Amino acid sequence: AGLPALDWMLRAHAEDELLMEVAKQVRSRRRRRFAVASSALAAVIVVGLFWNSVWRHTDETSLSTSLTATISRPERRILPDGSVVELKEGAQIDIDYGGSLRRVTLRQGEAHFQVVKNTRPFVVEAAGVKVRAVGTAFSVQLGLKQVEVLVSEGQVQLAPLPGATSVATDSDVKTALPAADLAGAAIPQPIMGAGYRAIISLDKAAPQIAAVSDAELADRLSWRIPSLEFSRTPLTEVVALMNRHAAGRQKVRFVVASPELREVRLSGFLRTDNSEGLVRLLENNFGVKAERSGDTITLHKTP
Repeated sequence: AGLPALDWMLRAHAEDELLMEVAKQVRSRRRRRFAVASSALAAVIVVGLFWNSVWRHTDETSLSTSLTATISRPERRILPDGSVVELKEGAQIDIDYGGSLRRVTLRQGEAHFQVVKNTRPFVVEAAGVKVRAVGTAFSVQLGLKQVEVLVSEGQVQLAPLPGATSVATDSDVKTALPAADLAGAAIPQPIMGAGYRAIISLDKAAPQIAAVSDAELADRLSWRIPSLEFSRTPLTEVVALMNRHAAGRQKVRFVVASPELREVRLSGFLRTDNSEGLVRLLENNFGVKAERSGDTITLHKTP
């Protein structure tokens, strides 16, 4: 709060976005540090020469226009049947479509699956826990001591670890007898619908299944939402990127109405579902008035 350069962040209520991005950058840099150590000196020399050349041959205006915005998003893979998997940073999977099942093994991390309907069952396995779906959307997270399954659409059938004592569930969760492709579970297998989360301990304790709120569901899956990084990026480019990658339930479209706003440049981080954060930033710091009409937000320069 004592740094004037960060006042815009506090006024725009963007503290969470900044902290998440800083943590992500720190983790990424730690992983790359060893790999690039041997070439660090050469890189510094090349960058230094390039920067000196640019500084001598360009003025501040032309230099700033050369800077671009970047977008960060999870890795997205299309599986052989058209199903889609999104991998959170660090996640690893193996894919096997050779038998009677469409099988994916989660080796580490977290992945979200959007499954297309098919005659063959779709099964995700993580540390012995099996999740079966036909046409649905769900995420699976493999931790050190537990597996978490979160259902956002449709239904999944859950086969916890063999030997688990019992299944602790909400009354709304159905149970089914073990199926052939989920053999090995010694207890009835719960069927979870959208808005439910299961936590399966790897020590074979009773799995815990409970409903989650819409807000909690959105928060747990927020890693799937693309984020944008700006560095003195023209507002017109910011708006174009926000419109192109609009996310969230309330997808809006920005329109820059006043020519004067083309000179506005932004720096920082912004999730593509945070349209209101962008509006607050512009209204509080750049003399912008936002007019809303349906799913369109028109930006005007205040008199």
